[in-house]
Amino acid sequence: LRDGLNSQPGATLQWASAQGLRPGESMWQEAYRNWLVFEPETAHAWFADQVPAWNAQGDHRSVAEFITQEIDNAQATKNESSRQQLDAKLAQQIELWRKHDPAAADAWLITQQKKASESLDR
Repeated sequence: LRDGLNSQPGATLQWASAQGLRPGESMWQEAYRNWLVFEPETAHAWFADQVPAWNAQGDHRSVAEFITQEIDNAQATKNESSRQQLDAKLAQQIELWRKHDPAAADAWLITQQKKASESLDR
C-alpha cells in the first residue's frame, strides 16, 4: 500500500477505498496531495465520494486533513475563489466533527493554528 501511494497515488487511493480500507496515517494525505497536483478533477471527485462514508464511519479527522490538502493546493495555484469555498467546507466539517467529538476537533484546530503560526514566523 505504501509503495502504491508513493508511486501511483490516484490508482492506489481508489483501490484502497474500493477495498473498504479506512483512511489513515499521513501517507494517505501525502498521496492525495500528489494526486491533486497531477489530476485535480479526478482527485476532487473521488474525495467528494468518500466524504459521506468517512463521516459516517467517524473518520472526521481524515476528512478535515484531506480538505486541508485541497486548501494547500488552492493556495499553490493561487485560486482564491476555490480557497474561500474550501475554507467554508472545512468550517462545516469542523462543526460536524464537533457534534461527535468536540475535544478531538478542538485539539486538531489548535494544532493547525500552531502550524500556521509557525509557518508565518519563518
